[in-house]
Amino acid sequence: MTAAEKLYQLIQTLPESQIYEVLHFAEFLPPKQLLPPPANPPGTLT
Repeated sequence: MTAAEKLYQLIQTLPESQIYEVLHFAEFLPPKQLLPPPANPPGTLT
């Protein structure tokens, strides 16, 4: 079973309010992944 299938099964058991929370979280993910990593400020030890 794929992750999408597992998620679909789980979603079917949740109340509508929690489904919206999952939806909002999922919509937040793609833009977050596209951001470049933050640059280290000058003088930062790595």
